[in-house]
Amino acid sequence: MSSICLLSFIRRKTSDFYSDNVRFCCCSRLCVSDSHLIVLRDVPHEKGSAWVQARRPLSTILKITSKKRHPEFITFSYGTNSRDAGPGSSGVTSAEDTVSAVDRFIIPQAGEATKCIKQQIIKVLEALET
Repeated sequence: MSSICLLSFIRRKTSDFYSDNVRFCCCSRLCVSDSHLIVLRDVPHEKGSAWVQARRPLSTILKITSKKRHPEFITFSYGTNSRDAGPGSSGVTSAEDTVSAVDRFIIPQAGEATKCIKQQIIKVLEALET
């Protein structure tokens, strides 16, 4: 499993202290296993401890995008897509895709990190086809 240090932007639900769509940064680690992308949040006041924020199957990643002006700002879109429909589907993100979740990260070496994740996604998809 490879680990990448990152900062993560997440949405906070409405509460007395926060309005809708308030975003904040959390120190985290992004781990890529053979089949999953795992987001670990560092536990404050406990050095070396983390808790699992999300465990996403690599096969559900629809898109990985970055901002042109901020290439270290990476967005992962998860869900079901047209390639799940069967043979003959293009595997390209289309209007038929259903996005169920989105994660946004600031990754210092985003090019290397996304390359590693994309290679692992290709391995998973090839294994699913056989």
